[in-house]
Amino acid sequence: MEKTTETLEQQPKLTWGILAFAGMLFVPFVAAIVIYIGAFVVSGDVYAAEASGQDGDVASWKHSLVGVCPLH
Repeated sequence: MEKTTETLEQQPKLTWGILAFAGMLFVPFVAAIVIYIGAFVVSGDVYAAEASGQDGDVASWKHSLVGVCPLH
């Protein structure tokens, strides 16, 4: 008796779950890039205000953003 095996070829399925999982893998990287660019943009204002002694003139979210980013 001769045994024949047929390989079943299945197309890979791209489901919403797979897309959501792949998207969630990129969220931290995108967030880090946005935080870095935002801190770069406002760091000049924050450091200038600190140097002149006018910390109250700069918005608190700018202080927080520069404080969160470890590169600034």
